[in-house]
Amino acid sequence: MACSSNLTLVKFSLMTEISTIAEYCIFQCLVEDTNLFLRFIFERLTRTTHKGELIFALRKMIQRLPELPKQSAHVIFNNLVGYIMFHVRTPNFNAPEAIASALSVLHLIMWD
Repeated sequence: MACSSNLTLVKFSLMTEISTIAEYCIFQCLVEDTNLFLRFIFERLTRTTHKGELIFALRKMIQRLPELPKQSAHVIFNNLVGYIMFHVRTPNFNAPEAIASALSVLHLIMWD
């Protein structure tokens, strides 16, 4: 499966007709190779202007899965802490918003 298809799978998980199959595919990808599945999102968080869409996809993926695999939670946590540190070290105009959105996803992981 191509790395870029993870955003499509997250969007499919929001559709009631195919949400069960999409959630199953996401869960299996996270169990098999979390880093590969999430690489597309994490590589683009610091380089694209569509950060909100990527954070939204992460948030929805965490909310829609019945149980997030522990390895996936660990990978997401580490990458989001690195993302926050990136914005702390290289401040720009949108840094507070980016940090706040990453912290909201971290909150979901901690309570999952």
